[in-house]
Amino acid sequence: MKKLSIITKDPRTIWKAFDEAFGYGFFFDVLETEFGITPETRDKLIERFDKEISKFKSAATGQISSLTMKTHTEIDRLKKDLEEKNFEISMLKQKHLVELDKVKENVAQAMEVKL
Repeated sequence: MKKLSIITKDPRTIWKAFDEAFGYGFFFDVLETEFGITPETRDKLIERFDKEISKFKSAATGQISSLTMKTHTEIDRLKKDLEEKNFEISMLKQKHLVELDKVKENVAQAMEVKL
């Protein structure tokens, strides 16, 4: 170990040397025991993470549903506004056509008078 520390201080190089000398995963049991990461705690962590992810998924799903409902409501409101504006435009067109017909009649009458 002293010779290895003289050669390099890079932990990745040392870890790679251990893997090459003793095989991949040789120290995993020691690390799990030393740092408290055992298969049981790993499974508990995975279960806890799954629960947290589920909470976030359901919160996101709720937000998406709410946003979807708001969007549909807004689309419906805009459709109604568009229909009202189209109706308003058609009424203005009708009004202008009636006024145009009156102007045509007045012009026709004025031309008859002059003739």
